[in-house]
Amino acid sequence: GTWGTKLNTDMDLVDTQMKVNEDAAAASQTIADAALPVAGGAMTGGIDVFTSRSLYAALGSISTTQDLDFALANAFTFTVGAAVTLSFTNVPTADDFIVGAILKITNGGAFFITWPAAVNWVGGVTPTFTTSGTDLVALVSFDDSATWQANVLLDVK
Repeated sequence: GTWGTKLNTDMDLVDTQMKVNEDAAAASQTIADAALPVAGGAMTGGIDVFTSRSLYAALGSISTTQDLDFALANAFTFTVGAAVTLSFTNVPTADDFIVGAILKITNGGAFFITWPAAVNWVGGVTPTFTTSGTDLVALVSFDDSATWQANVLLDVK
């Protein structure tokens, strides 16, 4: 249905951004300049924009306030151990960037999670997370993190 199509589209965008971020972080400027000089040059070989890998930060058990720091990763795993307030820090900005994040949340429904005001959930309502189990949240921003579109897969096994 529509929700599944939206989720697939959002996840594809997040996958693409994760691949772009990883490739940019892994390549040194010297190698990039040698491979394709700023003044010109020819690219050879294929470009794979459909396979993605990303660094993730395992945050352990969190409580109170937790910064999700994009300088460390754009995927985060954590267990909610008490009521928590989430925030985003060091989000890359540029007019043509799509920024995405994946959150693997364990026991997210056991305590209240306060999300940044910029997060907009599919359907307009924050979902009820799984009390004892794992949920996956996909976030994507098209406007320098002024707003985030969010989807969730509940109680994943």
